[in-house]
Amino acid sequence: MLFVLGTLLLMVLGVPLFPVYVGVLLVLLVVWGARALVRRRRWAALVRTHGEVGAGVVSFVCGCWPELMASLRLAVDKGRPGPTGEEVWRSTLSKEEHTRFMIRLAEAEPVVILPELVDVQPSAVGPVFRFRPVAGVPVARYLSAEVCDELRHHWGISGVSAREVAPGLLSWTARVADPLAALIGIETWPVSPDLFRWTAALGEDGVPVSLPLAHTLCVGGTGAGKGSVLWGMVNHLRGLALSGQAELYGIDPKRQELRACPDVFRRLAHDPEEWAALLADLVVELKERQKRPGRDFVVSKSMPVVWLAIDEYASLGVLDKDKKRRDQTSADLLLLLTQGRSVGMYVMALVQSGLKAFAAERDFFLVRIGLRLASDSETDMVLGDGASDRGAACHLITPATPANRYATAGVAYVVVEEHGPVPVRVRFPYSPDHTLVDWAAEADYQTWAVKSQ
Repeated sequence: MLFVLGTLLLMVLGVPLFPVYVGVLLVLLVVWGARALVRRRRWAALVRTHGEVGAGVVSFVCGCWPELMASLRLAVDKGRPGPTGEEVWRSTLSKEEHTRFMIRLAEAEPVVILPELVDVQPSAVGPVFRFRPVAGVPVARYLSAEVCDELRHHWGISGVSAREVAPGLLSWTARVADPLAALIGIETWPVSPDLFRWTAALGEDGVPVSLPLAHTLCVGGTGAGKGSVLWGMVNHLRGLALSGQAELYGIDPKRQELRACPDVFRRLAHDPEEWAALLADLVVELKERQKRPGRDFVVSKSMPVVWLAIDEYASLGVLDKDKKRRDQTSADLLLLLTQGRSVGMYVMALVQSGLKAFAAERDFFLVRIGLRLASDSETDMVLGDGASDRGAACHLITPATPANRYATAGVAYVVVEEHGPVPVRVRFPYSPDHTLVDWAAEADYQTWAVKSQ
């Protein structure tokens, strides 16, 4: 209509039409070309940051955000708008007015409230979509494993992780690259200067993840990488052990994992008689420390940190046929788990399965690490109820075998304080045999003195 009216006006004024049309066409071409150039540069920047796949995901999300939110049931549908205040105020409507009113309501567009897409940020894994949730949709719904799995299929990528960035601000990370795919060596791994926080693993964003020094439970199947967790903690404490400010102990029923570097431990136990005696001595130490004045634990050579590693934790009660000694072992362990932290005594337990039989003891472990597990229910048993719904997929980690060169050994899920209750995917560094030999050669742990270089 505007085009026709403009043409008639130009004809009335006697303005030649051809030059005007050519000018308008040129302006439209320039505008179209400029927009195409901007889109091309933006696409090139996305490709440089996220690769072709990541750029395609960003383009897809930005192009169909409303449709995507509606299909995932993450928008609030308010239905069609109701009558206006004036219509409600009027008590009666004529037949014609009522008909027009019903037609208007039928033709009105439904009111849908969508999450607000705040921005898209780059990361080592892929694009991170930050958005504000809608009141009326539970936040857990946005962070659920179901939604992440649907997004993974929508975007055609390997995975999606979700977390709460801040109150009222959530994020989805499209995993188009995997920094955890490459093996991480312990030789170049940073050691935290803070005794009570250890640099444990590499996060999906390419940034090391730290965990508190605390009672730690590590659960994973055969070949999942429990040794990576164990030796990572040893790497954190061995410097203090050399200076006499930490004492490392170990229980190894299989005589397999800890024998790779026995010299870093002040005392090792392999048989029921040995570990019962070791635990009894640690309980005596615990009682002595509880007699000291004051409530705060201060590390010193006279009061070093005591760390006990237990491989095959579940087998302690199975292998000991002496019921009285077995009960005493269980009681000593429980005492260390419930009272050891306040006096600088910590336990790390490694086990292959998070069976319900150990549910009561699991509650005393502040840090829980889930490597490859058998099922989502086992994931919940290790990391807490609902962990699998919040994105922990321990049961989906591919088994590490000689055929794939242990490609997923050390990959795990863990709850990190900075990320709230949502478990994060990490990979613990691998400690090769020659490194463990070097560690053993650094000091004479029998006399607890550093060797001269």
